[in-house]
Amino acid sequence: MNFIICFIGSEFMKYNYPVKYCVMPVEANDWFGNKIEIKAFIVSKCYVINKIVNYNVDGSQDVKYNIVFPYQKVAYTNYDYERVYPQFDRLENLNNGVTTRYIFKNREEAKVYANQLNKEFNKENYNSTLMYQDNEENVYNKDLEKFQLLEDKIELLTSDMIVNNDFKKNEVIFCEKENNKVLEMSLYDFIIYYRSMNFYVCSVDNETMNEIKLNIDNKKWFNKLNDDKFKPLLYSNSGIIKIASNSSDGSYYLDQNDKLNYSKKIPSFVNDARFMRNDDMLKIYSTETFDDIINSYKNKEAILEERDLVKKLKYN
Repeated sequence: MNFIICFIGSEFMKYNYPVKYCVMPVEANDWFGNKIEIKAFIVSKCYVINKIVNYNVDGSQDVKYNIVFPYQKVAYTNYDYERVYPQFDRLENLNNGVTTRYIFKNREEAKVYANQLNKEFNKENYNSTLMYQDNEENVYNKDLEKFQLLEDKIELLTSDMIVNNDFKKNEVIFCEKENNKVLEMSLYDFIIYYRSMNFYVCSVDNETMNEIKLNIDNKKWFNKLNDDKFKPLLYSNSGIIKIASNSSDGSYYLDQNDKLNYSKKIPSFVNDARFMRNDDMLKIYSTETFDDIINSYKNKEAILEERDLVKKLKYN
């Protein structure tokens, strides 16, 4: 039994769905990619897309959740998994999710439920006669050990998914002379799509963010980079993105491959008035902070290092 975990797609955009634990079935497919049987149950993190509440005639509630598991089986295979993210069609219907009644705040609680399902599954699907019972249970337990390796590796490779974390809304405010608007994207997505442009990013709190949006709604020009509420965060020039630092010893920066670096040769731009007073420069406002930026890209590097070790991970 071999499991291969693959890494595809744009993996480091910030997805602000709630993250919980859930029990995921390990399924076998036929040659046409159809799911034909469940082999076992393991624990995995999941993106919680929505909560569905149905009211019953007796006054009780039936609660279900639409979720997306971050690692899903590659089509037409039995043991290959790939990293996925929530995907929707043009009508905003979820394409790659499942519905469940049970989500958990931690791995331990989910594990209790998974163990219960595996125990029931073993009784229902393996020969229970005295002659074969011991041997069948030993075979199943050995299989569970291999599935546990898959669970552990998925847990390791989803360290970017923080369970029960309070996420900020994905949006930035885009200001270019008289053109001011709210973009429904994260700062990280903005960096990916606009990094060829020169821009300056300020960090603001939620209250200031709402104030800026109100000014935009009222068609008022809003440009207060010298205000104490506006903290310099990023400066992009010629594909290199400097990260604000009050240190005189150097600065963090993102190279053209979005890799986080630190150099003592790059001075901080925080107190450079040229950037703060340049009205021709594209200005961006975000609620992300210095710590958010550093931790996000450090986490990305850690994940990449882990994945380099398991490019062709096999469970024998």
